[in-house]
Amino acid sequence: MLKIIKATNKDIECIERITKQAFLRYQKKINTSIKLDALYETTDDIIFDIKMNAVFVAKQEDKVLGAIRYKILDKKSAYIYRFAVDACIDTTGVGSALLEFTTKQLAKCKVSAVCLHTNVNYLSLCRYYQNHGFVLDSVCSKNGYPRGLFIKKLEKEN
Repeated sequence: MLKIIKATNKDIECIERITKQAFLRYQKKINTSIKLDALYETTDDIIFDIKMNAVFVAKQEDKVLGAIRYKILDKKSAYIYRFAVDACIDTTGVGSALLEFTTKQLAKCKVSAVCLHTNVNYLSLCRYYQNHGFVLDSVCSKNGYPRGLFIKKLEKEN
C-alpha cells in the first residue's frame, strides 16, 4: 500500500537519487544541456528543505518511490518544486498521488493557489499538469528555455 509521509533525514539518499534521475530524464526530454539546479543539489540542500519547507515522500513497503516539495510563499500561495518519481514506476499513479496529497495539504492550510514551473515544450508533462487542474499562466525564458508557470486554484477544505 502506498503511503505519503513527511520526509526525514533517513530519506535523503533516496530523495537525492530519485530527483537527479528524474531531472536527467527531464533534461534529455527537453533536449538541453542547460544547467538545471536540481542536478547540482547537495545533501545539505535537501536537509534544509526538510527543515524549512515541506518535503513528502511516497513509500511502498518502506521503499521511497517519489518525492515532492513545496513552500508556502505567502498566506495565499505555494510553490511546488523538485517533484520526482522513480523511473522504474513512472506512470503508475505515484506522481498523481503525491500531487493530489500536496494540493489537499495546501487547501487545509487555507492556501488558495499553488504554482510550479515546467518547460512548455515538454508537451506530455504540460498535459499532465493540465489534467490535474493546473493552467498555464505565463512563459519566461530567463533560464535559457521556455519555462511555463502553471497555477492551480485550490478550494479551501474545512
